[in-house]
Amino acid sequence: EDSKYMIYHCDSLCNGVGDRVKGMLLVLRLAHAFQRVALMVWDEPMPLTEFLAPNQIDWTLDGLEDRDLLAQDADSPYHMMSMNMRDNKHFVKAIATQEGQEEFNATKVIKSKTNEMFTMRLWSDAANMDVKPWLVDREFGGQFYGRCLFQFMFRPSRKLQDATDRALRVVLGSPKASYVAWHWRTGGMVGEEHLKRPGTTQPKGVASRLAIMMSALNCARRMIGELEGEVPPLAEQPMLLVTDNNIIRHFVAEGHFRTLATYNITAVHLQHAGSAPSDYLNIWVDVMLLARAACRQLSYSSLGYTGLYMAATTCFQYLNDCVSQEKNFFQNIDVRRSR
Repeated sequence: EDSKYMIYHCDSLCNGVGDRVKGMLLVLRLAHAFQRVALMVWDEPMPLTEFLAPNQIDWTLDGLEDRDLLAQDADSPYHMMSMNMRDNKHFVKAIATQEGQEEFNATKVIKSKTNEMFTMRLWSDAANMDVKPWLVDREFGGQFYGRCLFQFMFRPSRKLQDATDRALRVVLGSPKASYVAWHWRTGGMVGEEHLKRPGTTQPKGVASRLAIMMSALNCARRMIGELEGEVPPLAEQPMLLVTDNNIIRHFVAEGHFRTLATYNITAVHLQHAGSAPSDYLNIWVDVMLLARAACRQLSYSSLGYTGLYMAATTCFQYLNDCVSQEKNFFQNIDVRRSR
């Protein structure tokens, strides 16, 4: 009865996998910082337990009166039922400045569906910056901290592991294949056809997707060389592409690129209504294909980061950095200085 709860509660519009994972990791961090029980409630479009299982802690509602718990303190000013945490000034002040801390602490149940990045600063961080380097180096250090949080809380479900085994058997011949993966977030999946992401897929000065693809393959060759025989060369085994652009995905799946392969599915946004359960499972299979890679190239995308959080290895490079290193590949373009 004395327990207090911090609940990630996805009740309707919560965006895609990556945004939801960011929010859940922040809820775990806040629960730890403020001594609360962390729970995750995600039933739309399918229960989270279809894809992920508890690891070191039980974040499910099993054994709890979930309806009563989720209804409690529904009028609290500290609920964050908007995805943008900064919409709730009461909550932000309480965790960032201690203003209203007494009322915050007295609230038994605090629910959130935020997609705020979990590296946001709390008031308690000020005295501990020397032991929290990921708050200083958020671009790289934050990803490794996210991996720690994720693997403390989650592990893939048996259904997800079996589906990933099947995908690797189809694409690379074996679920135990060692490979390099590339996540290319460029827009175009079902439910998000209108979205274009030049900022995450086209570094300044490089307008051609074909040029980016050629650079990514060059970077894969370097990665494989640095892995010292752990991964077969591209001449023997292609790099595995995970992308939300279905036109590119199907073109690669048809075999038009000898050194590039992909799992032949149609990418669907998690929020897209009316999709089949297998479509939602395949979103997580894409994440697992990134996670099982020996090394990975990532667009600036939360879904790609989730693949890193789930991974056994920490080897990764940002796609934009990769393309920048390939500046001699493009005639008359200095990628690093272009505006």
